[in-house]
Amino acid sequence: MKNLKTQGVGGTSSNEKNWKNRRSQKLDKMEILNLQSSLQSEIQAMESIREELTQIRADFIAMQKELWEVKGQREELARDLVRKDSQIERDATKTRIRRRI
Repeated sequence: MKNLKTQGVGGTSSNEKNWKNRRSQKLDKMEILNLQSSLQSEIQAMESIREELTQIRADFIAMQKELWEVKGQREELARDLVRKDSQIERDATKTRIRRRI
């Protein structure tokens, strides 16, 4: 009887240690899987942000190009306006001179 109790206690202790080790390993695996899943989610989020940033950069470059084109058109229109104002002034001066004559 004593032997059985000793073996039983020793066996239970060993089984309990094995169970705790397996449980610990299982928890470690679950933690690793959770961390891997979190990492994968973060990688996907970063990739999504990278794609969005690439699109925003492309849009920004296109808008800059359009801005330069509009500025060029505005400058051309301003030059045309100055030329036309000058022409109007010359024509008005000629008209005043003719009226005096």
